[in-house]
Amino acid sequence: MPQDKYIIDSCSLITPFNGSYPMDNFPSFWDKLKEKILSGEIIICRATYDEVVPIGDDLSLWLKSIIDSGVQILEPDEDILNNFTSIVDHVDKHDPPYKASAVSEFMGCGDPFIMASAKSRGYIVITEEIYSPGATKRVKIPNVCLEESIQYMNLTSYIKKADFHF
Repeated sequence: MPQDKYIIDSCSLITPFNGSYPMDNFPSFWDKLKEKILSGEIIICRATYDEVVPIGDDLSLWLKSIIDSGVQILEPDEDILNNFTSIVDHVDKHDPPYKASAVSEFMGCGDPFIMASAKSRGYIVITEEIYSPGATKRVKIPNVCLEESIQYMNLTSYIKKADFHF
């Protein structure tokens, strides 16, 4: 049986870095996450990289060093771009409609590319966003994933599934 592959949203790197898993206190967590990226189990797409690296902090340096070691960033191809268009159209025509500011924010961030990449490749999205039924003020990854039949989970669920021990 083929091993599941995951694509990680920037919030699933930024949130633990700034909160529950600071690098100085949980180096083994970051080492295990790095191993999963190096092995190809966790995919870094262009959108995630572009959201994290410009910040210029230790997380940026950590991710940049992984990519500099030869890990390929998943770049959008024709299939991903087609799914991107489909997802953006879905959000734009959503019922009930999202607020215009929510659609604009969604189109300006990496989320649609992450979901389009997952849909194109059969990856599972790792995100810290929480499903919010009926949300119209913000487009949430879990909401769109459910509507587009894309699997997702939060980082804690991934840690359990991947059997991390610290």
